[in-house]
Amino acid sequence: MESVEVIGQEKIKAHLLKSKEDGRVHHAMLFGGEEGRGGLQLALWFAQQLLGATSEASQLKVSKWIHPDMHFSFPVNTNAKVKKDPVSGFFLEEWRKILLEQVYFSGQDWVNELGIGNKQASITVRESEEIVRFLSLKAMEANYKVVLVWQIDRMNASASNKLLKILEEPPEGTIFLMTANSTEGILPTILSRTQVLNIPPISSDALSAYLSKKHGLNADQTADLCIIGEGNYLKVLNFLNEGDHKLYANAFKDWMRLCFQKKLPDLLKWTDEMAGIGRESQKQFLQYSMNMVRECLAFNYKTAMHESQQEQSFLQKFAPYINHNNCLYFQKEFDTAIGHIERNANAKILFLDLSIQVIKLLKLGQKV
Repeated sequence: MESVEVIGQEKIKAHLLKSKEDGRVHHAMLFGGEEGRGGLQLALWFAQQLLGATSEASQLKVSKWIHPDMHFSFPVNTNAKVKKDPVSGFFLEEWRKILLEQVYFSGQDWVNELGIGNKQASITVRESEEIVRFLSLKAMEANYKVVLVWQIDRMNASASNKLLKILEEPPEGTIFLMTANSTEGILPTILSRTQVLNIPPISSDALSAYLSKKHGLNADQTADLCIIGEGNYLKVLNFLNEGDHKLYANAFKDWMRLCFQKKLPDLLKWTDEMAGIGRESQKQFLQYSMNMVRECLAFNYKTAMHESQQEQSFLQKFAPYINHNNCLYFQKEFDTAIGHIERNANAKILFLDLSIQVIKLLKLGQKV
């Protein structure tokens, strides 16, 4: 059986294998940590270990993600194909395609695969009902029935409450493998019934070896990319692809310039543009913005930089306006804005309000 390729994370893999060998697999496990560290990949890998041990036929099915004793739940929304009441079962073709072709992918990659435009994907109560229906059936081939829930932090309140009832009294032989970028927003009662595995950043050695093997990069290149990626393979991919990276870099530079110059008519135009790029892209842009603020502070303290040449040129001019007076406030404002986007805030109003806060914070930075 061709197993899912997990970059590093050997300690967690060893822990999971031992729990299986000892017959002490927890009925509900949550793989928590930012996407790109390997939470989904570890969950998929462990599902293969649980379901593929019975026969060669089962191994083949689980390698193609068509095993009858495995159920997938993931964020969805309506698109050109599904006009009403979307659930994961309607999108299994797209899901299997992205798993087989990419394995490591972001929430935005999945949104693009779904073709839902600017709409935000989520897990609704109908999804929980599908899980109940799946668990009402007996296992057909394996000793376990596995439910893999990707991004449970995207599950709404009604779905969460229904899932909680299942977790409180799970059918015998049922294993829940769940992933989340953050445990914030997940019901505390769900968390209390799960074994939480906090996925650490990928080690530099493991990431470097993978980049050398997969992308044919030399030692100097992988060393720089490991620092840029901060143990996150998706961050490295974004840097290598540079498409989104350049887009966010230009958008951030324009935004800070307009805020510094207080050009409100141009800022209104900028907020209109940002409101149209889709919620996942908006969140990724704000994550990029937070990283740039941190890099500005590092630049001021003469810490070695590992950004692109274009970004370093911008940082030389912009970094003096980021300091101890305003750095933490920038982080708080950006992080709060991401939370509002996840709760379907009006993007145009959000970015306009955020721009006003940025103007104030830049002024605060000039007082040093």
